[in-house]
This record gives sequence, structure tokens and C-alpha cells, in this order.
Amino acid sequence: MIKPSFHEDERGRFFRAWCSREFEEHGIPFTPVQANTGFSVRKGTIRAMHFQVEPALEAKLVRCTRGAVFDVALDRLSRRSRHCLLWPLWRLGLHVDRRKLQERRIGRPKSLIAGRERGLDFVALPFCKECERYVMSQVTIPPLREGSSPGQEDQAIRVSQADEVLLEPRNATTGPSRKIALLNHLGGGNLGDDATLAAVMQNIKRRWPGSQMYGFTMNPADTEGRHGIPSYPIRAQTWSLGNAAETPELSFKTKTKAGLQKYRSLFWLLKAINAVAIRAPRTAWRELRFLAKSYGTIRSFDFLVVSGGGQLLDSWGGPWRFPYTLFKWVALARCAGVKCYFLNVGAGPLTHRLSKWFVKRALFSAGYVSFRDAHSQALLQKVGFSGKSQVVADCVYALDVPGVVSPPVLSRGKAIVGLSPMAYCDPRVYYKKTQGVYENFIQTLANFGYWLSENDYRLALFSTDICFDAQTIEDLKTALTAGNGKVPPDKVRHSPVKTIDGLLALIASLDFIVTCRFHGVIFAHLLNKPVLALSHHPKVTSLMNDLGLSRYCVDIHTCDAASLAEAFRSLVQNGSEIKSRMNEKSALYKGGLTLQFDDLFGKVARS
Repeated sequence: MIKPSFHEDERGRFFRAWCSREFEEHGIPFTPVQANTGFSVRKGTIRAMHFQVEPALEAKLVRCTRGAVFDVALDRLSRRSRHCLLWPLWRLGLHVDRRKLQERRIGRPKSLIAGRERGLDFVALPFCKECERYVMSQVTIPPLREGSSPGQEDQAIRVSQADEVLLEPRNATTGPSRKIALLNHLGGGNLGDDATLAAVMQNIKRRWPGSQMYGFTMNPADTEGRHGIPSYPIRAQTWSLGNAAETPELSFKTKTKAGLQKYRSLFWLLKAINAVAIRAPRTAWRELRFLAKSYGTIRSFDFLVVSGGGQLLDSWGGPWRFPYTLFKWVALARCAGVKCYFLNVGAGPLTHRLSKWFVKRALFSAGYVSFRDAHSQALLQKVGFSGKSQVVADCVYALDVPGVVSPPVLSRGKAIVGLSPMAYCDPRVYYKKTQGVYENFIQTLANFGYWLSENDYRLALFSTDICFDAQTIEDLKTALTAGNGKVPPDKVRHSPVKTIDGLLALIASLDFIVTCRFHGVIFAHLLNKPVLALSHHPKVTSLMNDLGLSRYCVDIHTCDAASLAEAFRSLVQNGSEIKSRMNEKSALYKGGLTLQFDDLFGKVARS
């Protein structure tokens, strides 16, 4: 097998098909004198089984340009064996008509036999009709069997077109049947994460229609309801919508803790005893049971695909949450012989030493790793991951977006601005709990909303995280409609959405987007809406820079209403140019994702 080295950029890929010097360096004496092209009209066609002897020996360099080629070489198989001519076909999962093959084995000579089965699945180069191209070391001479000469054509073995053998692939219309586990920390209401899972499912199904996909998430019931696939939990303790634990605290325990608060020394002593003597052993036993059950589950799968933006981080719960969860599932999968892919994941922050170790070991154990941005890749390289990796756009860019007609960018008095806040530093839910920062953030957005209203813009409040940011939207709505500079009620609307399609339809009805979330920027980009981003994380800044929209990205820590208004004025003024640039970038990202999915799931998955 000769594997070329690809040189890729945004335009596509280039590789050297043949080089005499490189072949000689690898001990392959091959000088082409003839080039041929083969094409099979029907899927499952097997061409003539033939062999060559002196003086007509041939060396061929074969390349498939469309579909799939199964090139078989059989060396003097025994006619008495019941596996004669069958074993390579069964390896492809093909249904073989034994009677026809037995008829065709009559008179087969004992020499090297080569056959090509073409056209299993047409997935690449849609404008290229050729299925196979090959170059040869000499001009074609009719096939000769042992003891014959070039002039003895009557002894040459020929297969007429009417006598061709047709193989019917199993599930010919459904493609290869593979069992795929899709792991993502979702189930808390983040529609960006749900869109990631939906995009991965759509693109794998398009290439492997017969594949069976299962969700491995933090909320299996929600995943099954939203995506229609069987799902398993990735932790012993799962989420409900809103990132809360499914099992509520017992009222007796809560009352006991409240009562013991009066005796602080006793309270801390009992708490330490409970942690060491009761909670730790119970947690360890529960985790061991969960690991045993999880291994029994994952061992029946062919692939484990980890996707989603914020996977490689420890800001939410430290090393024993996200990092350990990924590590244990990859370790279980590898022990079971399951192939593992990390598909366009995001990283950071990673601060704990144990977190870095968990993440590095998981990545080193994977057969394929790609990050959604260069910042994530650089962060993992900095903490010690030296394996091969790529940078490919976020998977959501590969999402099939329904055909929604977007309204044109309008001037003041008619335009609707979508305001999408997040619970930044909200002590109720955010990992950084700073009430003063949260209140100042809400007031900044409210002041910006006042300015928009005064300039005849209408406001629509929404979020891409339907549970986590729900209370924040209510706080912003209250701030907008209260006080001396309140916004008239007819200029503010809030229509809660629950699904990806509902969110896309809402964004399509808006003219401009102001968002704090990474996937808020992506959704706006998918629908070609000019977007102003309030960056709370390097991933948002990195994305806006890559889009060429850095001037429309402000720091959530330092921005105020005046800086938001200035950036928004520029956004409106340059709306047409921005939409054109976003459209070009969107096509580029989608093209890169298409190549990636083709490479991983297009024909035969890499081992």
C-alpha cells in the first residue's frame, strides 16, 4: 500500500501520484508506460479475474478517484477449499451468490488472480465519472496462462460482459453497519452542545446510512427526546435541565445541617467524619459499579466519538468532573478495542495538574484528535500533549440549516436587535460567583438597550442556553423596563425557545445579533447575521478574529454601554460588507468539515 502525503490549504488538497525517484528509494522498480481508466455503471460489479505470466507480467499503480475499489490478489488458492475466492469478499460484508462463484471457478488456472470490486459508495468528487485510474509498467497484452505465448489468444482467459459476476453488498442502500457512541457533556439546556451532536449525527449518517448511533451524555432522557437516539449516562450522577442533579437533597439532611450550624466545631467534625468514613467509600463503590456497567456497554461499540466545544476544561467541578469523565471513557473504550476520536473539541481553562494528566492521557489514547481553534490546540501542547492533531472549525458549521429566508439588513426604525446575555459571574449558577460583577454586567446591557431603543431599534431577548441563562434574561428584562429610562414594552420581546430549529427560526427573524456565547456567534454566522460579541473566554475572541470581525468583539470584563454603542454603529454601517465576509468564511468552514468527515467516515474509517 502506497500512502501519499497530502498538502492542504483552504482551496483543497494536492499530492504527488507518482515519482520515479521516491519509488526507487523505497525499492519499488516501476516505470509507467500506459495509463488506463476504469468505470463501473452498477454498484457491486466485479470485473474479470485475470492473471499474467511471462512475457506479459504487469505492475500496476491503482488509485480510486470516486466511490470505492476493493482490489484483491489471490495466490494459487485450492479449488477444493470451500473458502476459495470467498474470504476477501466476506471481509467486506458482501452477500455472495455461492452457486455463481462455483460455476465461475471451473477451469480456473493456478496462478496469481486479481479482481476489483467497484462502486460500493459514491461519496467524493461528484463531477468525476471515473471510478478507478491506474498506470501500468507495460502496454496491455491479452491475459496469458502458463505455457502460452502472446499469439495464442484462444488460450487466453476472457470474461464477457454478460458473464460478469455481480455482488450485492449487505444493506446496499444503508451502507456499513457500525455502532457509534457519541459522547458530549450535554443535557443541561445548552443548544450549542445539542447542535454539535445533531451536526455530527447528520454527517455520519450521510456517509454511513446504516450506522447505529447512541448518545453518551449527562442527561440521557433529554438526549433521547431531542435527538431520537438511545442514550447512556457518562457519570453515575447525571443532570436534569438546568445542570441540577436529578436526585434532590433529602429534607431531613437539610434540616440537620441547618441545626448543626449553631455548633460550628461539632458541625465541621461531623462533616469531616462523614466525608472520610461514609461519603468517600460510598462514592468509590458507586463509581466502581458504574465503571463495570459502562465497560459492558462500550465494548459492543465500534467507535467512541467525543465532540462538543467545552470538553477539555476543569472550571466546572475541577479534575474529577470533565477531565476524569473523558479519561475513564477513553480508557474503557481502548480496553474494549473501540476506536476513539476527539472531533473539533475546545479546551480551557485547565489549571489543576491532575486535570492536565487526565486530558493528556485521553488524547494520547485517541486515534484522531482535532481542535476547533488554534488557541485550544496551543493550550494542550503547552500542557504536554505532543500527539498529532488538526484544527478544524466547530462541528456546528456542518449543521443542516433549514431553508429560512433571512430579511435584509434594515436601517433604524425597522430593525430588530437580538440581545443574548449569559449568567456571567451570577452566584446562583456560574463557577465564578461575584454578585457585584454580575449586577454591573446586567446594568451595562440594560443601558445599551436604552440606547438602542432611543435610536428606534426593537429588542428581542434570547439565549442559546435555555436553562442556564433563563434567570439572566428575566433580570435583564426587568432592568430594561424599570427606572427612568425604561424601554417601552412594545419594543422588547422575549419568546422562549426550546429546540435548535426554534432557535434558528428566531435568529433568522432578527437583523443584528449581540451575544456573549460562542455558539451564539456561530448561529448568527450560519444565518449570516451581523454579530457583535461580548467575549468572556478566549474562544469567542479567537473565533471573531478568525472571521475578520475583531473590531466587533468587546471584552465582557471592561465594556460599557458607550463602547457597545460605538461598536454597534460600526456594525450597522458595514453590515453588507460583514455579511459578504461571513458568507465566504462559512463556505470555507463547511468545506473543511466536509473534507474531515469524508476522511473519517467517507469510505472506510481509519483504524
